[in-house]
Amino acid sequence: LLQNGTNAQAPVAQSGTSVQGYWHLVQLPIGTSISATPLVNQSSMKALQKELRRALGLVQQIEQGKRKWSDVYARHRFFQHHRHYVQLDFLASSAGGLENWFNWSRTRLQELPVMFESLADRSIEVRPWPEVADFRDPQWTHGKAIFLGLDVDDVKPMQGEDGNPVGRLVDLREVTLKFVERISAWPEASQFNNQFDLLIRHVRQSEMRAWLALHQSGRRQLSHDSGGYR
Repeated sequence: LLQNGTNAQAPVAQSGTSVQGYWHLVQLPIGTSISATPLVNQSSMKALQKELRRALGLVQQIEQGKRKWSDVYARHRFFQHHRHYVQLDFLASSAGGLENWFNWSRTRLQELPVMFESLADRSIEVRPWPEVADFRDPQWTHGKAIFLGLDVDDVKPMQGEDGNPVGRLVDLREVTLKFVERISAWPEASQFNNQFDLLIRHVRQSEMRAWLALHQSGRRQLSHDSGGYR
């Protein structure tokens, strides 16, 4: 708690509220010139609102003796919640190369959900998974995977020649190519020539479960072949 007018001599982002002449100050060691607000997209806002509403409902049930406090902070069932995912595999032939490649890529990854949702019809919602999965590919000794959950329920079904709905289609190719162009501007790319790669692919929930089952079993060498994972 700091009294109004007190200057916190620290290079931190500050946020707080004034109560009876004092500020409740939250200090984040990220630098005063950094703001997360521009990167809080529509899906992030909806996800935050949904989680707050869910937590409120759980607390009310706890007060009624119907639930436990552990239910409030239970792990989110991310890989069971979405029917479609985008998986980004960052690959390299050395640990150092992967670390440099992935660190650069992370500075651009936060733009990807916003780019997906910039589609003209705003037909999808994107929810990134904050954790990174380490794995090893048969052709690359080091790899990290990032996952984005996609909600496409609002996409209008396509019509066949007979006028009946035949399925839904969301074209992410243009957005993906723009992202690849941005991420390909890695300043150290020439230093690691032919020593790194990036694979972006659409994964269905059933395929996601199979990938995770092998990963969690300790079989960290996972193939990208269309015939399956090994």
